[in-house]
Amino acid sequence: MLQSGICNLQSRIACFNLELQAAICRFFVLYNYCNLQSNLLFYNCCNLELLASSITVVIWNFLHLL
Repeated sequence: MLQSGICNLQSRIACFNLELQAAICRFFVLYNYCNLQSNLLFYNCCNLELLASSITVVIWNFLHLL
């Protein structure tokens, strides 16, 4: 029971971090809209980072189901 509660909390924190990262990315991308080229580069880096984070969260949740 306790372990499942801890896992749940950890996955909630991971999801919150993911949301926070996405918000920060969106902010910078919108804020730097004048410099389109570096903007696109930054946006691609953000997307890759967010993708990696979400895959980590999915794997983490899957492992705790086993």
